[in-house]
Formats: sequence, C-alpha cells, structure tokens
Amino acid sequence: MKKPILILAMTCLLPLWSVAQHTFSIVAIDTVTGEIGSAGATCLNGSFGGGALIISDIITGVGAVHTQSFWNASNQANARTRVEAGDNAQQVLDWVVANDAQNTPNNRQYGAVTIDTNGQVTAAAFTGIDCFDYKNHLVGPNYAIQGNILLGQEILDSMEAGFLHTQGSLADKLMAAMQGANVPGADTRCLPNGTSSLTSFLRVSKPSDIGGVYYLDLRVTNPPTGAEPIDELQALFDAWTPPNCDISIDPAAVSVLDTTLTVSASAKAYLVCPGDSIVITGIQNKVYLLGEGSYCKIGSLSASNEVYVVAGATFDGTGSVGTMIYAEPGANVVDPGLGQLVTLCDSITYLNLGDFPNACVSATSIRSAIEEKVAIVLDSQTHILRVSWQQAGLVREVVIIDINGRIVTRQDARGAFSTSVSLKGEASTIFVVRVIGESGIYNQLIIKD
Repeated sequence: MKKPILILAMTCLLPLWSVAQHTFSIVAIDTVTGEIGSAGATCLNGSFGGGALIISDIITGVGAVHTQSFWNASNQANARTRVEAGDNAQQVLDWVVANDAQNTPNNRQYGAVTIDTNGQVTAAAFTGIDCFDYKNHLVGPNYAIQGNILLGQEILDSMEAGFLHTQGSLADKLMAAMQGANVPGADTRCLPNGTSSLTSFLRVSKPSDIGGVYYLDLRVTNPPTGAEPIDELQALFDAWTPPNCDISIDPAAVSVLDTTLTVSASAKAYLVCPGDSIVITGIQNKVYLLGEGSYCKIGSLSASNEVYVVAGATFDGTGSVGTMIYAEPGANVVDPGLGQLVTLCDSITYLNLGDFPNACVSATSIRSAIEEKVAIVLDSQTHILRVSWQQAGLVREVVIIDINGRIVTRQDARGAFSTSVSLKGEASTIFVVRVIGESGIYNQLIIKD
C-alpha cells in the first residue's frame, strides 16, 4: 500500500456545560486518495448535537472545518461557506475570526484543512487567548493539532505521535490519533469518570461520496456508564469493513455481446461486453459491468438499479434515474444521469462466470442478506415511510436522500427493529432509501405519488 501524504488539524472546546464545548479533535486530508477525515471527542454527552459530532463539517472533495469552544452555528456555517468558495485553510480561519458571529473570537478554537483542484493541501489552526487551560496547538508542514481543557501538552504530543507513526489508511491514522488521547481526564472535566471523554466520532469522506453520506461514519453518542468512548470507537472501527463492490467478472471468461438485454425486475445480471454498446432495460436490477477496455451505454433504467463498473471500462448512464453506480478505481463514469449516486469502491471480488449457462449474461434471484430481511413501505395516503427488519443488529443506520442528493434524514438504527419518517412536506417525489448494515448496504428507490 502506498504511504499516503496527509495533513491534519485537531481542535478543542471550553468547559461550560450549557453550550457545546469540545476538547480534542482532528481533521485531515490524504493527498493521494483525496479522502478527508474528521474525528474528535469531548466530555459532553450526546443529548446536544450528538456530543462531539456537532463540530464535524466535511465538504467532500474540498476540505473540512471544526469549529469549537463556545460552538456557534453561524460561525460553522460561515466557515463552510468560505471553504466552498475556495479559500485555503488560513484564509478560512482568518475570515471567521475577523467576522465572529458574537464578536468574541478569543473564545474560539478552530481547525481547517482544504485541497484545491491542483491537489494543493493547506492546514491551519487558531486558539483564542480566552480558551480554557490547558490549551495549545501544534502546527507543522503537514498537520496542525489543537486542544483545550486538557491535562497538558502531553495529550497533544501523544495524538501527534499516534497519527504520524501509524502506517495504513487515513482512517487508521485518525483512529491512532484518537487513541493518543485515551487517557483518563484527557478532557479534565471527565477525570471524575475515569474516562477521557463522554462522546466520540470518526468520519472519512471519499471524493465520490454524495449527499453528505460518508464512506466511513462511526459515532459513540451514548456509551454505557463508565465506558471509555475512545475504546468504544475503536471497537466500532475494528468491526467496520470497507465496502466491497463484489464486481463479479473473470477476465478469462470474457465474451462479446452485441444486443439489447432485457432482464426481469429484481434480477442480478452479469454483463461482459468489450468493445460493444449495450442497452439494458428493466427495473430494480443489479447490473455488473464490464470487461477491460469495454464501453457500455445503459438506457431505460426507470428505478432503483445498481450498476458496478470495472477499472478500464466506460459506463455511460445518461438519462438514468435513481441508479446507484459503484465504480472501481480506474473506471470511467461518463455524464451520470439525474439522481445517480456514485461511490468509488476500494476492492473487487473476481468470480468465475463459467458456472453460468451463458458466460456473458446470466440472471439469478440471489439477493443480499440485508436486502432479503428489510421491508420498505411508503403509505400513499399519509406519506409516512417505514423501514423495518426482524433480525437484531441487522441494520446500523437508515439514510433518506432526495433526488437532488440532499439528505432528508439519517437515523441511528442500532438496537431498533424499525424506523419511520414523514415525507409529506418534501418537495421531491423521488427518494433513495439507503439501509446500512454490518453485512452491506441496500439502496431502494421510493417514488411519492
């Protein structure tokens, strides 16, 4: 694995329970992959904004900002606006300090990272003189670390060492940085509890993420009494596995298909079509494409199809609605159509197509474990959407996304067997329901009458 070049910023907060305060956190960019990460913890419980999570703001493919210490929603929104406008990290912080929503910038502490279209990464940090001790930040050529209400400088030094000396992905490095602060009383308010903090989080966004749904999104908002939130976060991290696109193509079994293929609803079709254009019709299908160097045009996809594209292949999905596209690095996705959501996959599983009657095309009724056990029903009268399942622990999170990629809601489903949301006031009529479980992700298109 290539060793990524990374930039990070770690952030803090202040010790008043009546407002959002945060003690240590980190934002980072991997300049090799374009991934942007965000992690942190605080001695603030999850009843207010998810605890530590409230400071996290990732702008996929552009940057991230943590705003903390007397957290202010306007300051965070303004910081995001400056990142989206193309400011570098220092410019973002200079602006929010100069334009503090309450004219009290010395109460704040910030961390920001940005990456421009040329791959240039910047990082910056700010610690107000009125932040509570111990406060400080460390800034180097490729990282910046901050914290306040800390035991001392050793917390920052340990987080820095964990991040810099850990091999692996950006997520691995972020988790190691969090472990660097796994000390009772790291946030001194939590010393009586014997823990570093009360809540924690770790998030990583890939450049292909859409609609605020991130590649990795782990949260500890309500740990058992006395449990260490960073250990709880580590357990979630250890149990998490990267999405696997399961693109089932054996290069040795490639053959040519030059036709229009019609597959029945809810089928799984395996297509290998080097050098040919293919038009696929049918709804709610899983379509696996293509051979190396091949080109396929997909048309007439009317609802909730999933398309998987191999490196070296080109997929043209113009005009498709509600299609989920999973592309291996090196695949070429041309002009995604309205409502398509694109996810870049890390790995491919190659299977031998020789077991199928036709080495080029086969349809089966196989469905994923999570898909088989989830029921998604929209009441046409009340417009109440209900997602339910019967197996404990099957579903971790349910996300509803409208046709424009906006997240309508995302709900933590751990420990539950169902969740409901009203779509009555939503302007959009087309939604993607994304059910995230330990065994995979299931997406279904919902059309509101």
